[in-house]
Amino acid sequence: MKPYYKYTIPSMTVEPLEVDVWKKLPIERGDALDALIDSLRSIVPAQMTLQTQELLGLPESERGGYIKMNAERKLERLSIVTAMTTIKKASTEPKAASCLILATESGELLLLDTQAFVVIAQAKVGPFQGTPSMISASGQYDVDYRMVIATREGSLYLLRKGWLAGQHIVKLEAPAAGLSLLPIDQTIVVVCMNQSLVCYSKKGKKLWTVKLPQPAVCMTPVCLPHLGINLVCVALKGGLVQFYSQKKLVDQFYAPESVSALTFGRLGQEEHVLILVTIDGSLIVKILKRTAEFVTTENIYDEKGMSGEAEEPPGNLQIPKKTKIFVEQTLREKEHAATIHNSFQSELWRMRLTTARATVDVINSADSNMSTVDVGLAPLKLAAEVLGLGPVFKLFLVLENISTRKEATGLNVLIQADHRHYTVERPYLRLPMLVPGAPIRLDFCVTVIVDQTDGLPPVDLTPENSYIKVLVFKTGQKFNEAAEKVKTFTKRPSDTELLELYALFKQATVGDNDTEKPGMFDLKGKAKWQAWADRKGTSKDAAMEAYVKFVDELSAKYL
Repeated sequence: MKPYYKYTIPSMTVEPLEVDVWKKLPIERGDALDALIDSLRSIVPAQMTLQTQELLGLPESERGGYIKMNAERKLERLSIVTAMTTIKKASTEPKAASCLILATESGELLLLDTQAFVVIAQAKVGPFQGTPSMISASGQYDVDYRMVIATREGSLYLLRKGWLAGQHIVKLEAPAAGLSLLPIDQTIVVVCMNQSLVCYSKKGKKLWTVKLPQPAVCMTPVCLPHLGINLVCVALKGGLVQFYSQKKLVDQFYAPESVSALTFGRLGQEEHVLILVTIDGSLIVKILKRTAEFVTTENIYDEKGMSGEAEEPPGNLQIPKKTKIFVEQTLREKEHAATIHNSFQSELWRMRLTTARATVDVINSADSNMSTVDVGLAPLKLAAEVLGLGPVFKLFLVLENISTRKEATGLNVLIQADHRHYTVERPYLRLPMLVPGAPIRLDFCVTVIVDQTDGLPPVDLTPENSYIKVLVFKTGQKFNEAAEKVKTFTKRPSDTELLELYALFKQATVGDNDTEKPGMFDLKGKAKWQAWADRKGTSKDAAMEAYVKFVDELSAKYL
């Protein structure tokens, strides 16, 4: 048979002292040679290469020949795979691609892509030196996954996706003979060599313990999603195989001999198959019946029963914390159903009102490409569309009278944009009479002012000053029309003209200046304040007429 998949674990770093000694060994003799060999003993055995370990294990008479034979041999410190498991890569489908997880004797965890033959993730078992002996994982690599690692030193470590090292969660009372991370409730079940089956939470809290009748040999999880339960299958010395649902024994049978290994999963067309290997080399295959039901039975080996403590009364279930919170919340909602319903309806209507107000604000602020405009007796619908890649754009407007029988006359369209960043051809248009059901189409040419050196927009162009507004108003609203027309000037008026515009506008909209005069260092504020104060006594109507007349004069110069 040809290997379907082959991967060599990267070699580890060789101690510099060991490298130097092996360079000198072929040329040294006598006491100098013995001193060099003794210096190798200062290296921790776990950090020696196999070549050095073999040399130190030979008698003195054979060391010379071994050194001569391996003098040119490259020193390599290879690790050993101590445990492995798999997780799905992106999908939980039975035929979906999986990733292989390897745990090495040096405490490294390697997650391999079985299609690209590369290491896609690497981590340490824990912050301290530990040799992994067992590993269990759940989840998907592309989404999220968890690993639980048991070490020969008797510690449990939890590793999640993205972590560089595992987190120590608990120190076991005895070495582990089996380990399983159950996928549904994410609890950790460990069978130890002191005849105990222990369950821990992800934070290392002991949830329950079961005393086993015989020492455990191995264990495998039995996931039955069609029944909504997760079991653990424990093989004991003597051939007894037991199934536990949490701490309750639900089934058991005897194998002809003690089981040395077992696994549960899919085999061919059968989805739920238990495969066992006994110490005499027999292979046993057991298929779970599709109609099988697991009934909880009392476990006579339970620690609580052995200690003589009183049994829990029937019906007093161990309810998980999250389930208990959910039940309490449901009872509260049932008790105060009317109050909760009224509160919900109130919040629902408040949300609807907020949404309606937001919609009106969007329409009025012209932040959408479609708006309704009320310019008197006839409501209008305005749609805008921008075409082009820049810096020259075409702005298309469609204006429609949406009333049933009333016409709209005396309308004007004004394109308002910041003259520092945009130029608009014909920014102001007078519209003909609009009759219901006959939309008109207008187009405007808008040019973005760019830097001639690099062809980019100016740095002071921000989202706040990059808006282009479309204003529709009736003839006769001269003051508002004049105020908007000022914003379309292509050239900046002089300071004297700007002060005159400011004073007339403030007098027309506010009236006499009764504000406090700015300080002596605010020269600009003092000039604006004085210009407004000089108009004291002028009525608002007179100020409006003067403002409109003055804007008309400036339009001839700057528009």
